[in-house]
Amino acid sequence: MQPGVYKFINRMSGTAMALDKRDYTRVVGSPPCDDSVQKWEIAPSGAGYTIRNMQTGTHISVKEICPETAVFAGHFPAAWQFTTVKVDDENTELVEIRWPYTEYMFDLADYGSSAPGTKVRVYSLDPRQKSVDILALLQVQLKDDEISPLNRRCRLWKPIF
Repeated sequence: MQPGVYKFINRMSGTAMALDKRDYTRVVGSPPCDDSVQKWEIAPSGAGYTIRNMQTGTHISVKEICPETAVFAGHFPAAWQFTTVKVDDENTELVEIRWPYTEYMFDLADYGSSAPGTKVRVYSLDPRQKSVDILALLQVQLKDDEISPLNRRCRLWKPIF
């Protein structure tokens, strides 16, 4: 991932990652527009990257690392790992945004719902993690490395520079 300012569009819903204008701390999916609540500066931090909102200057973080924890914007930067996923049939490259060294990645709740205000959260496909997500329960039978990243549609984001 190159440093710069990006908008992130969720592959499943087509919505953009944005700060919720009701409190400017919740990170949600919303219809794409030119508003700066949808613009994120990606900057190197060690081996990872920080994600800073261009309107508020706050950084994306989480309060704990466990299934379905909401992503929020706060004043303490956290480093994230970007994993590029090439999608041949769409002739594009997308990214998974992960908590470093874990299977926890950004995910749009409700199976990638396109409803405005849908929470962005961290989620794990690691079968050792307990979850009530039906999709994850079905995948418990598989090893994580057998699950194609292309099947993780609500976990993939298109960075637009």
